[in-house]
Amino acid sequence: MKKKHLFIIRTLQQLFFRTHSFSKGAALIMEQDVMLSGIQMRRPDLAYFTGSQIDSSLVSDQEPIPEFVIEVISQHDDAEKIEEKLVEYFNARVKVVWHIYPENEVVYIYTSRKDVKICTDNDICSAYPVLPDFEISTKDLFLVRTFM
Repeated sequence: MKKKHLFIIRTLQQLFFRTHSFSKGAALIMEQDVMLSGIQMRRPDLAYFTGSQIDSSLVSDQEPIPEFVIEVISQHDDAEKIEEKLVEYFNARVKVVWHIYPENEVVYIYTSRKDVKICTDNDICSAYPVLPDFEISTKDLFLVRTFM
């Protein structure tokens, strides 16, 4: 993972800690194995799980499917593979997918394969309807801050 990707992941996790869902036991987990079907596993950069999904996963045979996933796309990622994952996420009933392109400072927010919002500059990136209070401007997402 490139250094810029790491800063983006940290920014998103810090944003998540301020959400109502976090206070209810939900988690935004980095690189969690997600079984989208009986045979298809993916590992998104970040995946959102509700508190009840996490709690019930201990006693259920069914794998929890995140409603919101984030992929940080690098220049080495294959466009066909990115599209293949997007199809798999929506087939598994993921509701919101963010594709973050750090090099171009753009975020594609999908609520279906056909419904996409492209965010640049001061546009607001939101995880609505899954996490209505998880939002950040594109500019702030790519602003590298130091915490020393």
